[in-house]
Amino acid sequence: MSPEVNTLPNDCEKPITRTGWGLYHYFMIGMAAACAFSQATALISIPFAIPLAVCDISLSTNMITTVDVCYSFGMAIGGFFIVSASDITGRKCMVPLTLMMIFGSTFACGFAHGPVMILTCIFTLGCGIAANASCVKIHLAEILPPERRGSCLVFPDLFWTLGYIISATLSWLLTPSIIHHQNMDMRLTTWRLMFGLSGACSIMVACASALIQPSPRFLLFTKKYPEALDILKHMYAVNNSRHCETYSMHPEDLEGCIDDFSLNNEPEPGSCTEHIIATLKRIQRLTSQLIKKRFLCVTALLISTKMALFFEILAINIWLAKMLQYSGKSDCYFTAIDILHLEGSSNQCKFSLSKALYRDFFLIALNILIGQLLLFLLVDRIGRRITIIGGCIACGASSFALGYIHNIYLVQLTASSIFMMAYSLVDSALNIVVIEAYPTAFRGTAAGGTQLFARFASGFVKWFLQTPCQYSFIFIGALVLAAAALSYFLPELRGQAMVE
Repeated sequence: MSPEVNTLPNDCEKPITRTGWGLYHYFMIGMAAACAFSQATALISIPFAIPLAVCDISLSTNMITTVDVCYSFGMAIGGFFIVSASDITGRKCMVPLTLMMIFGSTFACGFAHGPVMILTCIFTLGCGIAANASCVKIHLAEILPPERRGSCLVFPDLFWTLGYIISATLSWLLTPSIIHHQNMDMRLTTWRLMFGLSGACSIMVACASALIQPSPRFLLFTKKYPEALDILKHMYAVNNSRHCETYSMHPEDLEGCIDDFSLNNEPEPGSCTEHIIATLKRIQRLTSQLIKKRFLCVTALLISTKMALFFEILAINIWLAKMLQYSGKSDCYFTAIDILHLEGSSNQCKFSLSKALYRDFFLIALNILIGQLLLFLLVDRIGRRITIIGGCIACGASSFALGYIHNIYLVQLTASSIFMMAYSLVDSALNIVVIEAYPTAFRGTAAGGTQLFARFASGFVKWFLQTPCQYSFIFIGALVLAAAALSYFLPELRGQAMVE
């Protein structure tokens, strides 16, 4: 039985649904998709560019692992504090800010001449990607009607995967040229170019994000009723091609719609120091809401389920591709480098460029798109909970199959494809549940807090990973099957108003 949740009263859902469905929603979905595409193009620079930097910068194998750990820790810390700050400042300003963080970190990394600079840039990149992904989806969810919310929140994930595949393809095409010119004094194609190009999309989308309007739910939460009404009128006029004054709601109809949980009673800080202290205290108060009786059960469930899927999709993709390279071998053994970079590292500046490895990588990557397409079609028809449970069971079964079948390539490829497809489906569906299950007052804090432990766990596993292939698959299989059992108790809000 799922934990009890209280959703927004019908009379308070009307102001948003009465704006209709039209061009404004398509624009916001398009902006969310563009942001997701930018996140993917920036992310893919890490597994391709970092190993190629070995010849130019003193990067040992341990240092390359540390780079990836910094990325996970950046996602954990940035994904928590920056997204929590969006519950204080609003989502609108955080979208261009985080996109600028992505652009700045990739651009600066292209000019790095030492490990410290690279570590700082990758940490910042993790902060920006995690925060942007949460802020954009929360902002989008807060204007969507209940009956379309699930599929519309999955749509940006499809563009994330397109960006991921396209940027990986371009990086793969650049890699041979970069290696060929590695020892030349004058060269146009380097790993630095990869970093520079990977952030270009972010700066363009950041400029376009200036057109985004503030979230009406957030304005209602802060009790700015006239401003919220103006936004709702604007949405109504754009969606219906009618004059905004024909929108039949008034400021008094909006009062009391969103519970502020007594979070708006603090005095305005004066100095910059007081503002920082007040922000940290506010984040502490927001976090404490997650463990109060009303939300404690769902918070524990989401943290536990997220912990079972602690690796990012990129790491899973490379992990499965590397596993297929060990097909038929009894000495399959994974280290951190094996599941973080396609080329691994080479202090002798020699790279394999295995065509079979890249082929398997792209074949498995296509299944990310298939999984998200399935979710797009099913999430508003059969609900979130059933898709998560089904996806976890498929993940577990295919993972156990990979753990015990070592020498039949076609079977391994099929099981890997099923695993990748189900993993991407579950990951996207869980993000929808996180957004729906918490109120506007601390929705951002919940999005960052429920993933905080999983991201830290991912970083520590990357740091210490050294295990036989069979054990890694059995371990992951057991985790996702446990997640399937926990998912039965998650709240189901298909076609219902979000929790307020």
